[in-house]
Amino acid sequence: MDYPLTPASHTVEILHGESVADPYRWLEDGESRETREWTERQNALTEAYLGAAPGRETIRRRLDQLLAIGALSVPAPVEGRYFYQRREGRQNQPVLYVRQGVDGADRALVDPNLLDPAGTTALDWYYPSEDGRLLAYGLSRNGSEQSVLHVLEVESGAVRPDRIPHTRAADLAWLPDGSGFYYTRYPAAGDVAEGEEHYHRAVHFHRIGTDPADDPSVFKPAEKEHWPGVSLSPDGRWLLIGVARTFDQTDLYLQDLASGSAPVAVARDLPATFDGEIAHGRLFLRTNLDAPTYRIYVVDPARPARELWHEIVPPREDAVLEGMRVAGNRLALSYLEHASSRLRLSDLEGRQPREVHLPGLGSLFGTGAEWNGRELFFGFSSYAVPPSVYRIDLDGGGQTLW
Repeated sequence: MDYPLTPASHTVEILHGESVADPYRWLEDGESRETREWTERQNALTEAYLGAAPGRETIRRRLDQLLAIGALSVPAPVEGRYFYQRREGRQNQPVLYVRQGVDGADRALVDPNLLDPAGTTALDWYYPSEDGRLLAYGLSRNGSEQSVLHVLEVESGAVRPDRIPHTRAADLAWLPDGSGFYYTRYPAAGDVAEGEEHYHRAVHFHRIGTDPADDPSVFKPAEKEHWPGVSLSPDGRWLLIGVARTFDQTDLYLQDLASGSAPVAVARDLPATFDGEIAHGRLFLRTNLDAPTYRIYVVDPARPARELWHEIVPPREDAVLEGMRVAGNRLALSYLEHASSRLRLSDLEGRQPREVHLPGLGSLFGTGAEWNGRELFFGFSSYAVPPSVYRIDLDGGGQTLW
């Protein structure tokens, strides 16, 4: 087989006093003419080879049948509205829907298939405002994941002029009144050294209707490789900033927006990961600090010193605590036990846990709830059960297929 030529450059980096050759770095620039032409030649070779393979049409027809079942995401309930994604079997991209009332009619909000008939525009992420009136969402093209943030009015479907580029894999937290949001953004080309545009992720604030170019920077990590994320307490007072330094180390900061004080470290330079949610005036903190299978602490945001943390869910020897969500006056705790998912509901002190009935041995793929709500959604799939979403009535305890 005659493969296309891949030229080698003379690029050399000096790292810790050692010369490290990087002859194919030019391929990292996916937008350059050279890389695009190289990709086209590679694709042509691959298509020619696969096109001549026997049985390809039989495989294509069978895969088409299997993929026709579509896909469904776990809904995000917000003030009586339910935001979720659904892809029919023939669609290239999932469509974002909103449903008014748990048994109401669905309405398409963002349909990437209509925006781009070629099917290469994707909805990367979305965040409804706390009152469900507005929706921030990111679109990208051609698999780039280089999202552009848009804002949509949910009732009318009108897209507002707010448009923010460089928001790949954005984290976003709305103010309670929907007048603005905190979000993560990357720098534009020219704002940082060449080649560093995919680093320097920082937290900014955007006021609806203003020029995003004027959005102030709220938090910038110490190192360009660090990855910040944000969430906000329901009353809008506490900004929670998590900074992933590596895949197994996270720093956590709290900022009191009411006082205007600088962010305070809750956990920093510790050999562990942390994630949390602020609800009911407390920070619920999940961590593997001195607990390989994870535990949960509660922390007073006004007094976040480590010696004041209070453990409410201890680590288990037989299961890994993979996730936590505040759902009304309950904690939804998702575990991995003997290679299969388990879901437990406890009170806000971690007491009186009860096992949620799952359809069998399989995997959870998300939960959805409001901090002050009365319902919990979860997704489940297995070798015998297709991806399905279930709803739990937290007051009555009933469980139904959504």
